[in-house]
Amino acid sequence: MSFIARKAFAVTLASEADASFTETELGSNPLEVRLNLELVLQELWVSFLGLFRSHLAALEISNQLRGATIKEISPGVLEVLFDAKLLTVQFDAQSGNGNWSLTGPTQAQTQGCWTLTEAAMVKFDEASVAIDMELAVEGFAAKLVE
Repeated sequence: MSFIARKAFAVTLASEADASFTETELGSNPLEVRLNLELVLQELWVSFLGLFRSHLAALEISNQLRGATIKEISPGVLEVLFDAKLLTVQFDAQSGNGNWSLTGPTQAQTQGCWTLTEAAMVKFDEASVAIDMELAVEGFAAKLVE
C-alpha cells in the first residue's frame, strides 16, 4: 500500500473563529494543525488587493481606465480614484464582511455590502450566489468605467 493510500484526511470547522485540519495516518497518532479563520481572511484580502491592482493595470494598458489611482489607505480600506469617481472598498477580516461605495460628480452615491469566505468566494448583498474572487474584482472595476 502506498504512502498516500495509508493516509486519511478530515477537515472540520471547529467554530466560526477557526478551522481545524486533522491528518491521521493509519496506525499512528493524529496530527492536528489549527488555522485561524481571521488570518486566512487577512491573507485573502491581500490576494484581493493584488488581483485588483493587476486588473486595473490591465485595464490601463488597454486604455479603458487610464490614470486610475489605487491605494490601501488603512488596513482593510481600499480607494480607487478614476475620472472624478471614487470607489471605496472596505473589508473586516474578523467577520469576512465588507462595504463598498461609489461616488461621482454626475451620479448619486451607490453602495452595497459584500462577504468574502475562506474559500475565496464573494457574495454581494444583492446576489443569491457567491462568485469567485477574481470575478468580484472585475465587478468592482466595472463600476468605475460605467
